[in-house]
Amino acid sequence: MERPFPFKMASLILFPALAVFAISFGCVLHFDLKQETGLAQVLQDHLRYILRSGDDMGAIDWGKSLESMEQTRVFRVTRNDTPILSGGNQSLLPRPGNDGDRFLFPDSILHEASFTGEDNAQYHFILELAPLLDPWKTASSCGLLTFLLGLCFLMLPSRYRPVPDPIPGSLPASTPSVPGREIHVPLPALSAGHLLIDPHFNIRGTGPAVAELLGLPGKDLLNGHLLDLYPDPSLLQAMETREKQKVIGAFPKAPALQVTLEPVNEGHLLLLEPMETSQNPKNP
Repeated sequence: MERPFPFKMASLILFPALAVFAISFGCVLHFDLKQETGLAQVLQDHLRYILRSGDDMGAIDWGKSLESMEQTRVFRVTRNDTPILSGGNQSLLPRPGNDGDRFLFPDSILHEASFTGEDNAQYHFILELAPLLDPWKTASSCGLLTFLLGLCFLMLPSRYRPVPDPIPGSLPASTPSVPGREIHVPLPALSAGHLLIDPHFNIRGTGPAVAELLGLPGKDLLNGHLLDLYPDPSLLQAMETREKQKVIGAFPKAPALQVTLEPVNEGHLLLLEPMETSQNPKNP
């Protein structure tokens, strides 16, 4: 029986995906601001040179060249609040603000500068540019990729996922029970062949005969890890179902054992007992 896909766990992937989205958006926006601030400054310096030289045709050619640029959306140059050069849809141009470069929602870089000409006239240059890299598309792609990779990780069978090392003393008193399936077994009630495994696959209780049944006489198994006993993957799969069942060949190093698996509040209770001769896989 396959365990249903953990949709509640999938919601945990949203947090790293949103974090990747935010970081990607900020990095792309920083890149766009840095690149287009330099471009706008070069255009502004060229404009000031033309205005200083009094070349009217040069100013017109400058405006046509700027309007034909792929990144240019709209621009305007005013002299004493009177427009002398413009391009693009002027109705989309934002109201003048402080000098500098800033991001204009949703996806524009705005450059504003005021300066005084040789004739003591006040000039104002405002330019709106399209970003070199779209921050929304780039950040959305990175966030979506992170989310999909997280989903792929959750969909992997649990035996292929790394088991984190538990923090000493972090074992909870009990785990949520499934009505009609789980029972509470006190640790002192363990019989000779019982092995109690917590939800982190740590050995929390062991009967006196378990080590000998596993072919490890004299070894202290308490507080060890189930993986140290080299269980067969079929045992781990059976534990995921959290159903009472028998598993044959649960420990390849002890093939003559059969394991009765039962979920309990503390995790899983394994009863190790020798198989009957007819069930032993070594016997025909």
